Amino acid sequence: MSVDNQQVWKSKTVSDFGDIFRLYRIFTTSTGLELPTDLSNKFEQEPQDWHTYYTTKRKMINASEHDILINQANKEYKDAQKYLKTFKDDVNYSLLIQVASKMLWILDALPEYAGCYYILSYMLFIVNRMEDALDILDMGRTMNPTFEPFSELEKEILFITQAGNKVDEVPVLINDSLSPEILKVLLEIFHTFDQDHDDCLSPEELDLFVFSTNGQHPPTSFIEQMGQRFGANELGWLTKKGFLNKL
Repeated sequence: MSVDNQQVWKSKTVSDFGDIFRLYRIFTTSTGLELPTDLSNKFEQEPQDWHTYYTTKRKMINASEHDILINQANKEYKDAQKYLKTFKDDVNYSLLIQVASKMLWILDALPEYAGCYYILSYMLFIVNRMEDALDILDMGRTMNPTFEPFSELEKEILFITQAGNKVDEVPVLINDSLSPEILKVLLEIFHTFDQDHDDCLSPEELDLFVFSTNGQHPPTSFIEQMGQRFGANELGWLTKKGFLNKL
């Protein structure tokens, strides 16, 4: 088969089934994780004959029990969401490998299943690989542009990335006080995580702030100490003034 025909069938494969080979490369390169051998054997190298790959995959998908696969995928997606919320003091990499492997196997059988792209992107978000996380979101959006969680995660990633850039670009202190520019950025950050707009960060809001900035959920003792050390309301929640004092 000519090079031109190979490219045509590769493009058709990516259009119909997504680019799982590129997805595999992005995820493994970004995280440094070694996924199981059966996955690496299947996705590490692109097919030499894209036409054969396409026709074989099309037959496999057409012959599959779609409703049964969807039900299984929905269960794995919900389980993955629960697993990712269990990380507290550090990231459990063996669990990441387990979950990532399941997501890739699901995408091999259900290329349009957006939840898998979301979970894989969220994993890269956890380990602070923001650009690659956005790349995977874009791949998922190509397969399913109406999946709402993509936009929510993208907004969170972009906010953290842009806020970090803003902090780097402005002077932090002027005459031993926070500069107006840095104060504005910090207030934007605070109000983003102060979801109920009560000028305090509840334990859940503060947990989300810490997790969003360094990829780890803090222990409960840390949450409590933040309010005690820097300023809390009557419930022990970190106040806006305390947040700025801390920073």
